[in-house]
Amino acid sequence: MKGTLVVLQSDVGDILHSKGFLIVAIIIGVLIVGTAVSVPIALNRWLTTGPAWDEAKPLLELFMGLAVNYVPLIVLFSCMATWATDPIAKEKAKGPIESLLATPLTARAVWIGKSLAIFLPAYIIGLIATLIVILTMNLAAILPTTGHFVLPLPEAFTSFLFLPLLMFALILLGVIASLITNPVIGQTIIIFVGVLLLQVVAQVGGRIWWLLASWDYALYNLAGAALLGMIAFYLSRSLSKERIILSSKGKWA
Repeated sequence: MKGTLVVLQSDVGDILHSKGFLIVAIIIGVLIVGTAVSVPIALNRWLTTGPAWDEAKPLLELFMGLAVNYVPLIVLFSCMATWATDPIAKEKAKGPIESLLATPLTARAVWIGKSLAIFLPAYIIGLIATLIVILTMNLAAILPTTGHFVLPLPEAFTSFLFLPLLMFALILLGVIASLITNPVIGQTIIIFVGVLLLQVVAQVGGRIWWLLASWDYALYNLAGAALLGMIAFYLSRSLSKERIILSSKGKWA
């Protein structure tokens, strides 16, 4: 545990002081501000036409479901794609990874520490962004017009707990692939699964819109997190200092 915290503190500091963090923060900030302004305006225009609550509720839950899925997913995915593999590739190319592994730290502590260092800042940014969107949609449009605060409990669990767990499991998988093989493989895994998740949300919202507000959908995210997590921890059996060092020299077999 102590070794994990050492890696976590070091890598979080590197991420927060990197140009990549600033770029991602600016892009996410612009997207969130745009969403927080444009979506309530669109909702207000629709709600002022006077739809009955029974008619408006399913559509409002759909809009909220899309928002609370897409916002954390895009934030986490953007952070992961930027921070998850490029730093590891640079460490392997320039040698710091070998110096790190020469310390008493275990290979598993390095893996978990680096994964947490990517996930925790991304999760905090995603949490803040999601709360901003939820509050602006409700306080600026839905609540004044309908008198209701829309955020079904399953959607809240999906957005704040189960979806982040799914993304953390994906980070674990991507980081371990980057450590024991070519970082490009880890990046490919993260991008492929991330794009797939974005497509799933779009398809569910367009075809089975009621599912977004259900416990079934929330549990699907939890099941996906468990599956990716089990794959990552299964692969961790092959994680060793020797394997990481060999992979940094282009020997991935």
